[in-house]
Amino acid sequence: PSAKPHASVFADVMYHLDVEPAESVFVGDRLFDDILGAQLAGMRAIWIPHTPLPASQSTDLGVTPDATAHTLDHVDAIVAEWHSAG
Repeated sequence: PSAKPHASVFADVMYHLDVEPAESVFVGDRLFDDILGAQLAGMRAIWIPHTPLPASQSTDLGVTPDATAHTLDHVDAIVAEWHSAG
């Protein structure tokens, strides 16, 4: 079995929810596991940098999220902005 950040993990969830990557947004707190994995699966990814990670787990490998939110309320605003932009 695969684990994050492998794209198949995200693809499997989208398959079971019957949604396409372009219709999906993943919100996570780990750049490598969450953000990179979602992007590799074709999803947009919002990073919420609120979880302090030990240095051994904080590798980002140059990952750039599609957006950064500092609260869950901010996620709604980001998604609404993307939706209105078309």
